[in-house]
Amino acid sequence: MASLEAGWSEGAELHRRVDRHKWCVTRSDLAAFRRLVRKAVSTGEIRPTALDDFDPADRTIGPNLYTVNEQLVKPTTAAAGGMSWALMLHPEGLTCDLFVTHAWQEGVYELIDRVLYSWPRGARHAYICVLANPQNLDIGGLIGEPRESPFARSLAIAKWMLVVPNQRGSIYQRMWCAYEAYLAYTADKTILVARVPCSRQAMLLAAVYVSAAVLIGLAVGWLRAHVIRAGLTRAENVAFYPAVILPYMGSAIFSSRWLPGVRRACHYCGAAWFGYFFATSWMRNDHFSFVEEADAIRMRATLLAGVCYFVIAEVDTMRSTLAYAESCQLRQGYSGSIMDASCAVQRDADYILREIGGKAGEVDHAIQVLIRAGLWSRSMRMASAVGVDLKDASHINFATPCTMWAVQLMLDSMLISMADRWNKSLGFANFALQALWVAVLMWKPPHTRAFGIRAMTVVSTVFLSLAMTIHFGFVHIANVNSHAYPLMRSQASLMLGFQALSLAFLLAGVGRVAQWPLCGRRLAQALLMATSWRCDIRCCLCGREGRRNRFYTETQENRLSDDDSDMESRHSGSASDGDTHDDLETLADDDSDRGSKPIV
Repeated sequence: MASLEAGWSEGAELHRRVDRHKWCVTRSDLAAFRRLVRKAVSTGEIRPTALDDFDPADRTIGPNLYTVNEQLVKPTTAAAGGMSWALMLHPEGLTCDLFVTHAWQEGVYELIDRVLYSWPRGARHAYICVLANPQNLDIGGLIGEPRESPFARSLAIAKWMLVVPNQRGSIYQRMWCAYEAYLAYTADKTILVARVPCSRQAMLLAAVYVSAAVLIGLAVGWLRAHVIRAGLTRAENVAFYPAVILPYMGSAIFSSRWLPGVRRACHYCGAAWFGYFFATSWMRNDHFSFVEEADAIRMRATLLAGVCYFVIAEVDTMRSTLAYAESCQLRQGYSGSIMDASCAVQRDADYILREIGGKAGEVDHAIQVLIRAGLWSRSMRMASAVGVDLKDASHINFATPCTMWAVQLMLDSMLISMADRWNKSLGFANFALQALWVAVLMWKPPHTRAFGIRAMTVVSTVFLSLAMTIHFGFVHIANVNSHAYPLMRSQASLMLGFQALSLAFLLAGVGRVAQWPLCGRRLAQALLMATSWRCDIRCCLCGREGRRNRFYTETQENRLSDDDSDMESRHSGSASDGDTHDDLETLADDDSDRGSKPIV
């Protein structure tokens, strides 16, 4: 026992010597810890308990952090000297870049997988309390004054805060998580929501479904070409335009949660139509002819790019569904106000509530935006301040950028190959702007890219609609040759203008766009493609300018209208969580050999 106490004294001395914001681990440390936990579960070193009856065969959720702390972290660090896991690995400490806020009730695999997948670019060291704090020492002494706690000190240094949802309830039911949100908000930190990766099986299934629609279209087109041997009719040529535009617009406009069936129907119908026109592109066409074989190749390549678009869009739909599930997890059990959060130690709760004081409403608003948008940053704050609905603002759809880059490159190559000097110059200019857009996108921080890509989606949809309309009018109504220089010049100029507009939106960001005079808020709302478009349009027609986020306002009104029974049920739920914490603390207190308490 004496040697053990001496070892713990060594750990306590190490934690006094190393600054609290340096109790961090690296990304590789976290991955190694996951492997170690998995091995400990398989060997029986970590076993299910009455409070955590996890499935040892599960590789997705795993034991919760209370169990991992009691059965792995505390015994291992006690044998090493009583320091934290982080200082056991790095005795000199690592300066905090990333602060991870989470509830201990989630599974360890769930936590680590989300953190590793969502690790921000540029972050090197992360503060995760179960690994950062010395679990064998007096945790209560470390957090006795919340402002000087390791949480607050690390968060003050960190550049990012990563919020980790879980399947058991919102982390904002816990007072300490609410306090961390308050500190991040007042320090103007970038707050990210940890995402879960889309499984390969789900992506493969999406590709199979869309590919099946393509095969149906190819089969129908092949039958059309070999059974009805007549050339393509004028009606088929005219039908090409709505068949291309409408599914694309439907996929771009409808979200995976607002009429998701319509979005998927657009994917399947669009893929089938593109397959049909690809199969019939070798047929004789008396109403439309290619000047060169290279033009026919570009046409077929464009059709293939369209097929790829619908495959990627279906994967985007699945990713969006996962993001929605994460926002639901952050809402689960959360009352809408941090003032209702629970804490196992009443003294800590009183201190935190006194410090938050009159800023509780602002922090509640930031959390609501974070849940709704999946992100909170300075730019988000600027947009939210003028009433922009930031729903799904952090979600990126990759379908439009990937396919539009391919299509624009083909158009640029066609323009550059022309003899006309103006068209050639426009082709080079478009290519330069496209390359610049990609360079700026890669240069900007990842959390700021979503708005630029969403803006490009809207701009590309408008451009494609206008370009196809102009092409249809000139070729099929005015009987102008599709390669006439004036027609190509007008479409190239249109593409150049929209490309420049996309670059401007990417550089400005949602916050600055929303602050533009006269139309900034409406423009930012339209570029985000939120489902509040219709409400926003009605507000514009009525002359009303919403100064607060619509979701936040509705939430506050609902909270004020809740009856007493709802309040009692909510508090009883919080009390049950507190009882769980107390039970775990009691178990830890009974362990007199270790004489420590788990973190609250």
